[in-house]
Amino acid sequence: MLSSALGLVLLVSLQAPSSTTTATTTPPTTPSTTSSTPAATSTEAPKLALPAKTAPRLFVVDVADKGAGGEVAAAINQAVQDQAVKSHAGETITATQIRILLTAQAQQQLVGCDSELCMTDVGRVIEADRIVGGNVVRVGDDVLVTLIAVNPVDGKRVAQQQRKVPLNRDLYYYAARQLTSLLLTGKAADPRVPVVVSAVDPSGGAAEVAVIVDGKQVATAATHQIDLEPGQHELILKRDGFVDWKSVVDVVEATPLQVSAKLVAARTSLWPAAIATGVVAVALTTTSLLLADYAVDRYAGTGLLPWSGKDAAGKPVEYVAANSYLNVVPTNSADLCQREIEISLYTGRAAADGEPPNHQNACGVAAGPGLVHYLGGTAALFGVATGALVTADLVFGASAE
Repeated sequence: MLSSALGLVLLVSLQAPSSTTTATTTPPTTPSTTSSTPAATSTEAPKLALPAKTAPRLFVVDVADKGAGGEVAAAINQAVQDQAVKSHAGETITATQIRILLTAQAQQQLVGCDSELCMTDVGRVIEADRIVGGNVVRVGDDVLVTLIAVNPVDGKRVAQQQRKVPLNRDLYYYAARQLTSLLLTGKAADPRVPVVVSAVDPSGGAAEVAVIVDGKQVATAATHQIDLEPGQHELILKRDGFVDWKSVVDVVEATPLQVSAKLVAARTSLWPAAIATGVVAVALTTTSLLLADYAVDRYAGTGLLPWSGKDAAGKPVEYVAANSYLNVVPTNSADLCQREIEISLYTGRAAADGEPPNHQNACGVAAGPGLVHYLGGTAALFGVATGALVTADLVFGASAE
């Protein structure tokens, strides 16, 4: 492996000056020689005697930490270096390999820069054909990872990849690997993109939910990672006692997502009650209209529907004009009273001039509203209740959304 060979060469090259210094300081009679030799050695930049290249050489510089924190930068460096070794077809040298063998002064010269000029200088020392570096910046609850590839011959940037990723180690480690692969090969190492889904209840506590992706349940958990292909996916979270949480997530290559869903307690639906009151209102209205038509037919013979009955002898008859209250020739006063009672049962009878409300006439018929009026009034009340329930349900539904 190149790394082991490089390590041996570097170790030998770095130890050589110290042995020379020791030899020159032995004679006590030549202090000038003793003092001058180390001074010349300390000002020299480290000379890296690298093995002859057998394939295109890639040097991976540490990404520059611009406020993301050492832990984040270290994880991204590890991801970039690991993926670079896998994606680059030739020799790969990493800053970590060199840092193990060099002094602090040499490290400062060779690693940890993100500008084209700095990377070009480093690349010439390493004799690299391509240099990869970049930086990581903290942006709120996310980190912005930028990787660039530089040609050390002319110092020009030949490629760049950048993603903003949630501050989740698994996610930014994944992103750094994919960006490295995109930078070096033009495609992600893994086409699937991790999407971390978490659910919380109204109190802020973790809520275990059924996770449904594109119509298929994939897990039941409070937090779950789904690996999805790039594109749009329907995401639904279900939990008893809570409103279904729905969303469409747009998955982009090499860009992991973190979705947090806040559940809303389910409300009592008012539609069943509205339907019930509506049915009652329709039934009462229909009954009152039928009774009113029957009463009109009995009274004047002008009803809209055919009504049948039996005469005094038990013979079926049709209540037509000839048999109406206004046209029949009464056999006696009791017959007229009976007809008036039947009619007033349905429609009521208006009070006669000078007659107080609810006054009974000679037939015992009370003035005032009859059954039709009561049914119609009740139907109107149920109709109002139905409208109120429907309106309230729509308002509550809109508030929940």
